[in-house]
Amino acid sequence: MKRNELIKGIKTVFSTNIVVVLFGIINGIVLPKYLSIDSYAQIKTFQLYYAYLGLLHLGVADALQIKYGGCDFNNVNKVELSSELAVYRTFFLVEEILAVVVATLIDNYIVMALASTMLFTNIISCYKIIYQATGNASGYGRTTLIISLLKFFANVAVILSKSDSYIFLITAYVVIDIIICIVTEFKHSFLFIKFLNNKITILLEGIKIGFPILIGNFIVNLLMSIDRWYVKFGGINTEFAYYSFAVSIQQLAITMFKPFQIALYSFLCKNKDDYKKIGDSCSCIVAISAISCSLIFPIKWMIRSFISKYVFAISVVVILFATIIPNGVINSVYINLYKVYGNQKKYFWRSFLVVVTAAFLDLIVFINGGAIEKYAVATLVVSMIWYAISYYDFRHIATCRYDILKVIMSIAVLLLSNIVLPEVFGFVAYAMTIVLIHLRAIKKIYNVIAQ
Repeated sequence: MKRNELIKGIKTVFSTNIVVVLFGIINGIVLPKYLSIDSYAQIKTFQLYYAYLGLLHLGVADALQIKYGGCDFNNVNKVELSSELAVYRTFFLVEEILAVVVATLIDNYIVMALASTMLFTNIISCYKIIYQATGNASGYGRTTLIISLLKFFANVAVILSKSDSYIFLITAYVVIDIIICIVTEFKHSFLFIKFLNNKITILLEGIKIGFPILIGNFIVNLLMSIDRWYVKFGGINTEFAYYSFAVSIQQLAITMFKPFQIALYSFLCKNKDDYKKIGDSCSCIVAISAISCSLIFPIKWMIRSFISKYVFAISVVVILFATIIPNGVINSVYINLYKVYGNQKKYFWRSFLVVVTAAFLDLIVFINGGAIEKYAVATLVVSMIWYAISYYDFRHIATCRYDILKVIMSIAVLLLSNIVLPEVFGFVAYAMTIVLIHLRAIKKIYNVIAQ
């Protein structure tokens, strides 16, 4: 992939994600302002469970990424892809029927909502992964934008109606998944060559290829949410709402890294032997991660000014923001590299080690009846451990040996500037220090943008 093609893909998804972040402000800041803490906690509970629905495809979606990584979407064998999607679609439909039956027996609204969207969210995931694998940034960006736009309208409707019903909003989210799935399916009508297919060999082959990646992704999801599980079952509803609010604010900033994660996979597939390009990408992502964390200063002001009932979550938000610095390069580069070099098993065992560490640290906090800030500190420590492991695994391609030192320095500056200094002075001090630490990478980023 040529550099201008990579930059074009990043720009396409990045421009989309700017809009997504603006819509996300409704979810992250405005929505909790107008909902009661209990209703907000119920919605975050649904979203916590929802994040695991993608695991029910058993790896077949990840198999598509492995198979079509680096290919041009227009040159993909449409008959073969259609047959694969038909098999997976049939499999998801069977899962959906079984899940609805179980949800009916349990008689729990959130479980029923999750069962009702299982088919549709997994089909959407397949298409988004195909877009990512083939470098189809416009397809990925369009799908992401429409989902965010519809959820934005659903949130606005709740706010304008002055309703405090979490059931209405969760139902709207399920309907949105159904709409997006139908629109995406009909947009690619050539894939209806075979709409349903029960050819078990295709399904088993997909599971065989993608299951190690699936397990790794499950561990990653668990790692990103294990602290919330402990808070959910170890604390009171208010603490879970505070912590979930902090996580939602952090995830707004993480959204900005999706363009790099999406565009870089195809780029890395085509440049996996060019270690200098990969190393430069790592250094630039670290710099971008550190720069993005400057958003914490206006966010703190917005929370104090507009959502005072969540002011107790600010300390958690600050600590979780620090995890963006190592996680930015992990998610954008290192996880992709494990897939590019076919190191699925290594990815699994590394992820497993990290999540066990996270569970152990969170358990210590739980046993000692720790405050929610301590869960955030444990999450930050685990993020650094994961970064160090990934850096070690790919040390042979790193062109900047001081990246790990820069990550540590950036985190330290972020925490100190928030704890010691007032917001305005903290922002200035942080911005100036980050520029000095990452000056070389910033120059590279500037040159690329200028060209």
